[in-house]
Amino acid sequence: MIKALLVEDTPDNRETLKKLLSAHCPQVELAGEAENVEQAYQLITSTEPDLVFLDIQLDRETSFDLLERLYAEDAIRFEIIFVTGHGSLENVTRAIEFSALDFINKPIETEKLTKAVEKAARRLESRQYNRQIELLLEHLRRPNAKGRRIAFHLLKGIVEFVPVDDIVRCEADGVVTHIHLKDGAKLTAMKNLGYYSRLLTADYPFFQISNDALVNLDY
Repeated sequence: MIKALLVEDTPDNRETLKKLLSAHCPQVELAGEAENVEQAYQLITSTEPDLVFLDIQLDRETSFDLLERLYAEDAIRFEIIFVTGHGSLENVTRAIEFSALDFINKPIETEKLTKAVEKAARRLESRQYNRQIELLLEHLRRPNAKGRRIAFHLLKGIVEFVPVDDIVRCEADGVVTHIHLKDGAKLTAMKNLGYYSRLLTADYPFFQISNDALVNLDY
């Protein structure tokens, strides 16, 4: 079983998510609920969950305030699935994607929820939470900083953290993408080229020259 917490400031949204989890994710056992940052902090540190469903906006604070506090105490030892509204800021969503963390939009679709939970279950063994949260917070603190890294999901739940400047080109291979680095290394990431093209062309000198090739213009 996956011990989970639900952090959401709207009672109706909490009830909806609980019903969906009960009906479609039997491997998830809810161990508690919180509606603000302080409640969430106390609950997380006392119950040590495997997974936390985390709304971004929590009353007058955000879930990133919570993560900053937990990260400073080296207390992030759980998977996270962000639950976001359609009005979430674009740079926040992009920061989550760069960090290879999962998010699902409200209203929640059953299929996306079950897939996110299945992915979280597979990743629980890799235990790379702190590195992903560090990368997320780095993106949020310094949205236009040079030397930014991106997280790639590889086979078997492995997450590789790569400086964007080290990427020479990305090559499509069906539903996966081969990432070619300046030192000659090649990584195979478990998302399609379109996903990485959207992230990398937004803020970096990348250009998609064909359906199966994305290149770094600096090279």
